[in-house]
Amino acid sequence: MKLEDLANSKTFKIIISIIGGLIIALLIFKVGIIVGSKKAAFSCRWAEHYAPNFIRPRNEVMDRWMKIFNDEMFMKSHGAVGTIIKIDKEDDSGEPSLIIKGEKEAEKVIIISPETIIEKWQERINISELKAGDYVVVIGDDNSEGQIEAKLIRVVPQPPTDQRLEGPRL
Repeated sequence: MKLEDLANSKTFKIIISIIGGLIIALLIFKVGIIVGSKKAAFSCRWAEHYAPNFIRPRNEVMDRWMKIFNDEMFMKSHGAVGTIIKIDKEDDSGEPSLIIKGEKEAEKVIIISPETIIEKWQERINISELKAGDYVVVIGDDNSEGQIEAKLIRVVPQPPTDQRLEGPRL
């Protein structure tokens, strides 16, 4: 049997198709692992830094809470949606920040850099125009302290209460 005959045979084509399909399936699986790892790492860092960001230095209560941390509490690492509850014009790093209460009553620290775009409707606004009670959508990246470094903050009208992203109260 010649190489050309082998390449044109139906069996060879089936084997190559199966191998190609397996490679594609493995690549998709690998992407899922990477996304899941990033999500888990953010949630873990957020939990580790919850007390310094919101309460006091770590204590026994925080350590127990972290031990019961489960899948239901994983948070989105690429952004946040919620109501502004506090605005710090300058935090410890020298940059302004927001604290928003969002999904499942979780409070998240949003770091605002000079490059952050802040919009209300379709016009750009300054951080000085934000106020507690504004409902915002934040898109950004997580940092090593469990905070979100905002790339875009958009002030939007508050949705009706039954349509908000709220889970069961913990």
